[in-house]
Amino acid sequence: MKIWGWRQAIEEADLEPSTKLLLFVMANYMNEHGDWCYPSISKLAKGTGTSRDTVFRHLKKAEDAGFIQKRKRQIEGQQWAANEYKAAMPKTTQGVAPSDGSDDQTGSTVRLKGYDDQTQGVAQSDTNRPKNSPENRPLPPYSPPKAKKSKGKTAKSQLPADFKIPIGWINEALQKFTKLTHAEIISHGEAMVDWAVGKGMVRADWCAVHRNWLRRENTAKANAPPSRLSNKAIDPNQMASEIMQEMGIENNKLEGYR
Repeated sequence: MKIWGWRQAIEEADLEPSTKLLLFVMANYMNEHGDWCYPSISKLAKGTGTSRDTVFRHLKKAEDAGFIQKRKRQIEGQQWAANEYKAAMPKTTQGVAPSDGSDDQTGSTVRLKGYDDQTQGVAQSDTNRPKNSPENRPLPPYSPPKAKKSKGKTAKSQLPADFKIPIGWINEALQKFTKLTHAEIISHGEAMVDWAVGKGMVRADWCAVHRNWLRRENTAKANAPPSRLSNKAIDPNQMASEIMQEMGIENNKLEGYR
């Protein structure tokens, strides 16, 4: 017998509400087949929100109606035996006390819906299964959980100490930063690597860091004042004259030092 079939029969039986409530609470202590359980009277009273006397009274009514069987169970270490209860399915409900509490014992017979005389339980018919039966609601096909979409963030990393600037980065820099020579791009790249390794910097896009580094150097070189030195041969006398002019010294005062 399945416990849900027993609960369905209780719902349809002509029992007092307090008796039904007691049986439903007792079902929480049974397994799926309604086998023997031994909740204490105190636990049943707490579960139903009633007194111990009320529990005793409705246990008797449930037993008389044939919905439970009771037996004594000796517990080791105790001098008294505990009551055990098992779900039972009566063929018919005869002489169940009316819900109004009167003593009318008419002996009327009420057929339990879905009952099968051969199996002594609820007939296994699709039409008689309770609406909340697991057999009426098969599990949906399994579908694996959808993977969370990445937000496009790249994992951050550190540059190794022996990192070499890739050729692709250098060629891109030569096209974008025309003020820098090939040697300067390599030199600035090595300086960037030394800075990053020494500081233990962590970045997500080191190519962008290299590009920004060279952009700064390119801008600095473009805005730098022209150098006094050039590729032409240097005339010492001309250089000395320029220095003296900047210092405000006349040439004739230094004739004796030449």
